[in-house]
Amino acid sequence: MSILDRIVDGQAPAKVIAKVNEWINQHEPELLELWGKAQRGEKLNKIEPLK
Repeated sequence: MSILDRIVDGQAPAKVIAKVNEWINQHEPELLELWGKAQRGEKLNKIEPLK
């Protein structure tokens, strides 16, 4: 799944995809920051799960 494009590779029930998109909406800035850190080889922190 791409954060920016929301491209899903593979199959999942619509409910699951909706939950993933909801979580991405709530944490998009954090996800983009972590992606940058990952590309630089820096330590990654955790992001809160969907509640």
